[in-house]
Amino acid sequence: MSNLTKLFSFRRYRQFKNLKFLEKTERYLDDYLASKQKGFTLVELLVVVAIIGILIGLLLPAVQAAREAARRMSCSNNLKQVGLALHNIHDVQGELPAGCLSEVCGIPGYMGGYYSGRIFLLPYIEQGPRYTAFMDDMRHGRIDGFTGVIQGREAWNDGAISTLVCPSDPNGEGKPATWPVASRLNFSFCAGDAAIPDSAGKIESTDGRGLFRPLKPKRLADCVDGTSNTIAGAESVVAVGAYDDRVKGGVVEISSLGVDGSIKPSECVDKGRSAANPRILSSTTPYARNNFFYDGVVAQSLFIANVPPNAPVCSYRGTICGGAQSFHSGGVNVLFTDGSVRFTSETIDCGDLQKLEVISGGSPYGVWGAQATPAGFETLTL
Repeated sequence: MSNLTKLFSFRRYRQFKNLKFLEKTERYLDDYLASKQKGFTLVELLVVVAIIGILIGLLLPAVQAAREAARRMSCSNNLKQVGLALHNIHDVQGELPAGCLSEVCGIPGYMGGYYSGRIFLLPYIEQGPRYTAFMDDMRHGRIDGFTGVIQGREAWNDGAISTLVCPSDPNGEGKPATWPVASRLNFSFCAGDAAIPDSAGKIESTDGRGLFRPLKPKRLADCVDGTSNTIAGAESVVAVGAYDDRVKGGVVEISSLGVDGSIKPSECVDKGRSAANPRILSSTTPYARNNFFYDGVVAQSLFIANVPPNAPVCSYRGTICGGAQSFHSGGVNVLFTDGSVRFTSETIDCGDLQKLEVISGGSPYGVWGAQATPAGFETLTL
């Protein structure tokens, strides 16, 4: 082979090798770029995480608000069931139940207290077996006072009253750690705009101020102001147990409430909360509101519309001030005697809380107090 031929062949070989090298290099570059497209840099990942966090932060309040709206609607529907039950009771008995009674089936109230009028709602809110078992024990004298019911672990006292429990109350379904059984509920009858008679009977004259007074069964005809203008009951928070110190749950004893045998509601608003922490009470009492459906002790089962909704619940010598409470934001669901349910704001007009209770006529406690009186003759001026 000549030198010229050898040179030509060598050049062809070099060109071939260069071409192969370029092809390989291009293929490696393509593979590298393809691998880069399949992943993210650390910065890109952090940006994505930050965006997701912002979206969650924006959406979470909306989700929580939607869930609370559903819970509030559930509570409202429960109260509507109570409204239907009350009308059915009135149709059958010719009257509404009293706020609380001194005896049931001839059995006197325990510990000097009362039995709750809420007992008579049970057959009408799908709690017939519980009602039947309770009444059967009453008729046969098998109930040995408040302590006996709890220690005996009575089946009719074990478990919340489902139709009357609001899912917004975190304690609605539980039971106090110190009691083996409890029958919790989130509903209280309204006893008007004036306190319950104290042990000396000094304010018996206020018995006409509410539709569900103790020992005083009334009729729908007693709603002179109209059933749509008269409160029957409202949501009421469950106490964790005796001596609950929460504003929403506990009861505070304030002696300055009592003035000349009457009640001054402003004392409850001004002195009910702890100065150090407005979410707790300034002191506690042994009351355990709404833990036992049959318990008619006034401070544990009724409410009076003489302080705004969600204000502290106060008592003095067996009387009570306030009691309409819920864990809804800004107010409570209220049941009116015509069966309607309305959400009432904490800022509802409550008149002049410095004024003492009145015996007759319009309520001194604004629209809130007026709605709690069946015959205050305020409808023309509201």
